[in-house]
Amino acid sequence: MKKRAIQIPRIGAFFIIFVFFLLGTAIEASALISIEEETKMGREFSVAVRNRFDVVQDDFVTQYLNDLGQYLNQSVDTQYFPLHLSFINDNTLNGFAGPGGHIYIFTGLLDTMDEADELSAVLCHEIAHVSSRHLAQRIELSKKMSWVALAGMLVGAIIGNKPGSAVSAVGLSVPVQAILNNTRENERDADQLSYKYMTHSGFDPGGILVVLKNLSRGNYGMGAQVPPYLLTHPVGSERIANIEIMLKGFHPKPKKPEVTAFRKAFPFIKAFLRAKYQKSEDAERWFKQDLAKGMNSEVAYFGLGILAKEHAEYDKAISFFQKALETLPKSMPALRNLGEAYLLKGDYEPALRIMNRALEIDKQDASTLLLLANTYQYMEKFQKATDTYEKIIALDKANDDTYYQTGLAYGRQDKLGLAHYYFGIHFKRRGEPDKAKFHFDKALGFAKDDPVLRNRIENAMKE
Repeated sequence: MKKRAIQIPRIGAFFIIFVFFLLGTAIEASALISIEEETKMGREFSVAVRNRFDVVQDDFVTQYLNDLGQYLNQSVDTQYFPLHLSFINDNTLNGFAGPGGHIYIFTGLLDTMDEADELSAVLCHEIAHVSSRHLAQRIELSKKMSWVALAGMLVGAIIGNKPGSAVSAVGLSVPVQAILNNTRENERDADQLSYKYMTHSGFDPGGILVVLKNLSRGNYGMGAQVPPYLLTHPVGSERIANIEIMLKGFHPKPKKPEVTAFRKAFPFIKAFLRAKYQKSEDAERWFKQDLAKGMNSEVAYFGLGILAKEHAEYDKAISFFQKALETLPKSMPALRNLGEAYLLKGDYEPALRIMNRALEIDKQDASTLLLLANTYQYMEKFQKATDTYEKIIALDKANDDTYYQTGLAYGRQDKLGLAHYYFGIHFKRRGEPDKAKFHFDKALGFAKDDPVLRNRIENAMKE
């Protein structure tokens, strides 16, 4: 069954969550918040986003988004925070950077894109906000205005500002106007930096212009009742004109293999999200139309395979993935999902063969490694499972479920200290401190004679 996108009032998602998040956060009225403060705020903000929105959890698309973000982030001179990127299942044309390097892209925005260069443009823009600490600057400015006034602005935006209403009659105070001016300046800075990051990384910065024009037509998912000063990313002719001027000086560089790989994988990411989160009949019609036109047959077969897999029609899914591989025999998305279809069907040996075939192409592909570890779990080969989970964790590509599954696998080996330790990590990442503490305390009890594990547990409890 497909998840239904959560509907929210048509206002910038950043302001809906972040401002009211700040209302409950104590901030000292001094200089910019510290890196440590913003990192902590980012963890709390991430939990708030996950409670509010349908955050896509599938490791296949999440890995692509994070790998792309990490690659683009290599162009940043000063990296204050590690990046954490997620898709949000929502038709809104939006994307935003929260505190502490947490970046979110709405699937509705992705669905308007045709190339990886467009997604890279959005990510570079948000990375620019992170690297410039624009959010910390806005927080500093916001200290100068009344929280009541700020909340009033938001309420007015949500319920609509009618002429003569109390909210519209107040007008903009000097501190509010300062925030708005700062926001516009931040956007100009982010545009310039995103151009720099894209050219340095090897993507076409023309993707910035494509995205801006699409957003100007779609008004970035906002309704007409929302005042322009509350748009998270105001789009105007000035920004478009500035990008056009910068593009006149662009000279393409030799193609980089990383860029080529991201571009090849992008249609599969888009097809996966379309198959999994849009109406089945709409997605199926889209894929079959491409087949009828002789366009992107490997992507269309892949999309049909995802649809079949979602409906537990595993034989049909296997057939579609195999057809996709006839055209692209080394397609990691097709191989990975073919292996998963065999796993879900209960055919573990062919699942292992396919996964190992994929890992011969990319031995560090975290989504395939996770499937491999899960397969070992089903086969009750728990030592191999934990070895593989630990490899994913060492690569720093583990998601929340990886830690949970690692705990289960250690538990099946009667290694209860490690089992509770990883359960603690899992619940800590999910923003459930009471459950995390319960498992960390249990882990300490089982680790009395293991000083190395005790040190790991104690460090995890302090962080």
